[in-house]
Amino acid sequence: MRAPVGGGGKKKESFEFNRPLEGDTLVVDCDELHVIERCAPINQDALHYEETIEDPKVFSRPWKMSMRLSRRFEKAQLLEFKCVEFAEELMYGPLCKQPSQVKDNDKGQDNEMKHRSLASTAALTFTVAVAFLALAPVAGQSQPAPPKKWTQPRTSDGQPDLQGIWSNATITPFERPKELAGKEFFTEQEAADYEKRILREGNRDIRGRNAAADVNGAYNEFWFDRGTKVVPTRRTSLLVDPPDGRVPPLTPEAQKAAVVRDEITRRPPEGPEDLALVVRCIVWPVVVPMLPTAYNNNYQILQTPGYVTLLTEMIHDVRIIPLDGRPHIPENIRLWLGDSRGRWEGKTLVVDTTNFNDKTHFRNSDRNLHLIERFTRTDANTILYQFTVEDPTAFTRPWKGEVPLTKAPGPIYEYACHEGNYAMKDILKGARAQEKEAAAGAKKDSR
Repeated sequence: MRAPVGGGGKKKESFEFNRPLEGDTLVVDCDELHVIERCAPINQDALHYEETIEDPKVFSRPWKMSMRLSRRFEKAQLLEFKCVEFAEELMYGPLCKQPSQVKDNDKGQDNEMKHRSLASTAALTFTVAVAFLALAPVAGQSQPAPPKKWTQPRTSDGQPDLQGIWSNATITPFERPKELAGKEFFTEQEAADYEKRILREGNRDIRGRNAAADVNGAYNEFWFDRGTKVVPTRRTSLLVDPPDGRVPPLTPEAQKAAVVRDEITRRPPEGPEDLALVVRCIVWPVVVPMLPTAYNNNYQILQTPGYVTLLTEMIHDVRIIPLDGRPHIPENIRLWLGDSRGRWEGKTLVVDTTNFNDKTHFRNSDRNLHLIERFTRTDANTILYQFTVEDPTAFTRPWKGEVPLTKAPGPIYEYACHEGNYAMKDILKGARAQEKEAAAGAKKDSR
């Protein structure tokens, strides 16, 4: 059914029914009826809807009604409304005068149409009234005001307040999977299906098909905190640029360096330096930039005059970021997490980080990595985190990504990883045993 668009004069509005009255259209004469509808967003999940009704021939004054419209998150769909087949006849029969009752046949037809208009308007009003009854305030009570607009809180020194414990856990992939090539966003149903599939495939409580797979599974699902939902935008990757959602190609020099590193990781480690930084409990590879992983996706932000501090749950790293405009440290000084400097651009905290060492290799980057991060609080429970990666000696072009940080209850627990962990000795002993076994086998084959 098409709703009336209102207007003065003798303009006629049409309503379409599955069971037509006159051909396929019921003509309604809305001489003075004027309807004004307003929709205003409250937040990402709700709208404030308001309707004003004006009809000076019917009502002594204009009147309004309003309601909150909330997003349906479950798998909802609109179902066909099957009206009673003979409702038109039941509705109009008692109200419509027959032309024979009026001297002027044309006038009788006009009266008949007027009554039909009255009946259809009454039916429409009844339908709307029933829909609003559950939401209307009790008589004598005042109409509830729309929810107040969220206001950005400020710290004692007047800066936008980003403080708290936040989580970036999500099952949205970092890069767009090849099977989703060309698809930037999921539909609602596709997102639900993807979430269900990923949670099923990654469930560590499902034991391995053989002994090796079972051992490799290690911890069960209790220890993981990878999230259960894709990001609210339903993007198919955390990378937003390039448009294909993939990290740009490496330069020829970076490709050669990556091959050398891969060869080292495939052989038995000759010493601790051959093992990954995370195995040695030195630094987590996706702390800068701040990207989600399988667990420990929590961050705590603290603000004091002149500084912002970012505490990372994973391997308990801390970044202390000055805001006083000081320059970066000298180029010859290199740090695991780089050298960060912050500034405010309106409500957004911008963090510029350089001076990385040549050991972290985030996505095969090198010591020339330049990272720009942006933290923008969008509501009480969300910070939009955006980052830009620049490294002209490693990547053929800059690239960007984003992920929401959502309010987390906390607390952040100590991550009990340390550089001197006893497993290091066992890993190296195992490597030497493998080498000894391989040498013995080679000697036997040579005989």
